[in-house]
Amino acid sequence: MSNAPIPSKSEELNAVIAAYLQAVEQGTPPDQEDFIKQHPLLESELRTFFSDLVKLPLPETDDATEDFAASYDSSRVIGNYELVQRIGSGGMGEVWVAKQSKPVKRRVALKLIKAG
Repeated sequence: MSNAPIPSKSEELNAVIAAYLQAVEQGTPPDQEDFIKQHPLLESELRTFFSDLVKLPLPETDDATEDFAASYDSSRVIGNYELVQRIGSGGMGEVWVAKQSKPVKRRVALKLIKAG
C-alpha cells in the first residue's frame, strides 16, 4: 500500500482546469462537454467554471474595452500572477490564463475586474 497522499477534490479540480487552460493557451481548447465527460467526478465544478467563462463573452469593441485591454498585456505581472493569455471579456472585466508563482506554481484562470 502506498503512503502517497490522495489529492483533495480542489487539488484535482485545479489540475484539471490547468490542463484545460494549457490546451487553450496552445490553441487547441477541448470541447467543453467532452472535457466534462472525461472528469465525471468534477462535473458540477467544471460546469460552474465553464458557465463563468460563458458569462464573459467577447463584447463589441468600444473605447472603454480598448482602454481596459490596453492596460494589460501578456507580459504583465499582477501580484503573484503573470498574465499569459486573455480568454474572455465582458462588461465587468476580463478572464486571463495566468501563471501563479506563490504559494504554489500553477496555471489559473484570473478574473480582472474593471475599475469603476
